[in-house]
Amino acid sequence: MSEISADAWVARARELTPRFAERAQTVDRERRPDDASIRELEDSGLLSLLAPRTRGGAEVGLATFCDVVEALGEGCTSTAWVASFYMVHTWMAALFPAEAQDELFAEKPWVLAPAALSPTGKARLEPDGSYVVSGRWPWGTGVAHAEWMMVTAMLETEGHAPDPRNFVLPISQVEVLDNWYTDGMRGTASHDVVVESARVPAHRAVRQKQLALGTTPGRAIHPGPLYALPLPPFLALVAALPAVGTARAAVAHFRERMRERVLYQSTTKQQEKPAAQMRLARADVDVRAASLLLRDQAARLEAGAASGEPFSLEERVALRMNSARAVELSRLAVRSICEAAGARAHFEASPLQRMLRDLETLSGHVIFDGDAAAELAGRVMLGMDPNSTLL
Repeated sequence: MSEISADAWVARARELTPRFAERAQTVDRERRPDDASIRELEDSGLLSLLAPRTRGGAEVGLATFCDVVEALGEGCTSTAWVASFYMVHTWMAALFPAEAQDELFAEKPWVLAPAALSPTGKARLEPDGSYVVSGRWPWGTGVAHAEWMMVTAMLETEGHAPDPRNFVLPISQVEVLDNWYTDGMRGTASHDVVVESARVPAHRAVRQKQLALGTTPGRAIHPGPLYALPLPPFLALVAALPAVGTARAAVAHFRERMRERVLYQSTTKQQEKPAAQMRLARADVDVRAASLLLRDQAARLEAGAASGEPFSLEERVALRMNSARAVELSRLAVRSICEAAGARAHFEASPLQRMLRDLETLSGHVIFDGDAAAELAGRVMLGMDPNSTLL
């Protein structure tokens, strides 16, 4: 797959965009990605974009990855969100020890694996070096089609502080609780998951601190800078991309709607109204600005990883601010469009109402808290302790 050009990867994504858009209402109603969409993602090879070449993956640059996920977001926010998480969790699989990679990549160069990263579980070390993991985790995005599951649990060892570790286990060892009833992002199937005393071999565990710093066992195996990226700012980039794609689709939909919509008790089309023209233009520039922020974030991540130097506190704060602001601009653009689109935009058949619900829900993710991100940035700019671990 490595010889496929960046343009060809983006073209494959754009082939799927209209199909995802056609299914988006069903995905929203059924609260899970459409089976056909997951098959198409696998058939396209797009889920291998962040997998190492040595495992049959594409190992693309982040600019290509950004273009692909934004394109998928133009079709369906929920499906693009699940797809992007499958891709980044495939990247995470390449950070585990070689024996774990042999298992995870045994059949294909991608892994259908949700990752519950909140350390709400507990683990204990057994005499043979394996672990026993138990707990309940929220946000199991993509669990409807999962083959593996990644969870974070606190390793409790006598005489030592709890140590958060990430474990990967077959989906057969996981109970899925059907509790994802939300007003937006409904199709992500982000249900809670439960694990009861599951035995996990030592090679399917990695310290969360190693993921945060880009110093995992997989880094020693895969020398490319992609596998030296720190997880928190990279995950923020990945999660923000579907929002920008969705906002771009909303702008396009509103533009076409303005050309056809005749205002109530009038013969004037909405496109003739200066107020609507201004909303369209402002929404368009906000979405373009959001996309540029994420391209800047991607370039800075790649440059930092290639340098071999740890990311500074200032850089981590700036990267988080980029993704939070990009999502905020996307959400505000869609909200402005919906305010001007009229009552019919809120019918179930209209994609605008779903886009609005999706972005309002997506922006509630803790990494996109704009106030918290701005406070962090301000504190660091003033030389103060950021007082946060979300960096």
